Amino acid sequence: MGRGRPLNISWQEDGDTLFQAYRQEKSADIKPRLHALWLLRLGHLLRETAQIVGVHYRTLQQWVTWHRQGGLAAVRGHPRGGQVRTLLAQ
Repeated sequence: MGRGRPLNISWQEDGDTLFQAYRQEKSADIKPRLHALWLLRLGHLLRETAQIVGVHYRTLQQWVTWHRQGGLAAVRGHPRGGQVRTLLAQ
């Protein structure tokens, strides 16, 4: 029996669309995000999906938030790790 409240995502994509997006993605940073969304779309739990994809539970939660805010474009549009990395000149 699962803990917590059920995952509620208003999916804009069907499972086949997510699977194709995952399979065709070339970026090593984006591919796990799409894989995770596909697994969630199939009905896997958040913790289970995070384990399968190899990311922290909170990272997966962030990806789901991005998807809720703007679909696949938002998930693809965030830089690696979700943060803009800059080098400071000294």
